Amino acid sequence: MAKVCPGWNFTSNHQSNDDGRIVIIWKDPASVRVLHQSKQSVTCEVSIANK
Repeated sequence: MAKVCPGWNFTSNHQSNDDGRIVIIWKDPASVRVLHQSKQSVTCEVSIANK
């Protein structure tokens, strides 16, 4: 992922499923905190600095 989107952050649902197919990509100043993930969903809290 670092080659495709240098300087960006990412997370996916591969931790809860080997066939995970959900990828979330963001860049600063946004921050993402995963609250729950499963085979079919990822629930996140998104914060943007100074917003």
